[in-house]
Amino acid sequence: PLDSISVHPLPPSGDARARSRYTRTHFTWQGRPAVLYNVHLHTVGARPQELLSGEQSLGRWRTFLRTYRDGALHRAEQARRIRRRVEQETRPVLVVGDFNSTPHQWAYRHIAQGLQSAATQRIAGWTATFPAQRPLVRIDHVLAGPAWQITDARVPPPTRPPISDHRAVVAQLRWRK
Repeated sequence: PLDSISVHPLPPSGDARARSRYTRTHFTWQGRPAVLYNVHLHTVGARPQELLSGEQSLGRWRTFLRTYRDGALHRAEQARRIRRRVEQETRPVLVVGDFNSTPHQWAYRHIAQGLQSAATQRIAGWTATFPAQRPLVRIDHVLAGPAWQITDARVPPPTRPPISDHRAVVAQLRWRK
């Protein structure tokens, strides 16, 4: 059963309709309380491949790099906020969602401190999730605190018709004894 759910907008806008946000859900599973954070961190907007089509100019590249830098800074602030909340939890924690960050980026690594990744623990082979049709990067994650044991995980093929431009990460968990 879900005990409670709350939605938290993230900067830069902080607006309740913002695309960057997280939900915090308290739930009970097998008689034990836990908390789930479902996150959607800031995206950078334009992608480098978009710059390669059309007119090439130094101005376009400057705009792209400025946008990319601003996006990375927004994601860093969002990661700090989420990490602070996770550190305050007294219940076992799960953090899942669209981080818009690969495991090599600071925002992901900051949130993932002390948590185990379903992809690195249990998925053999290709773990990329974006874009769904031909995934190149893993930016969607399932992270579990030490109270959980990840028993299986996978990145299934995209659905037809597609329901997202990302592939899902599906993980099976159980309580550690």
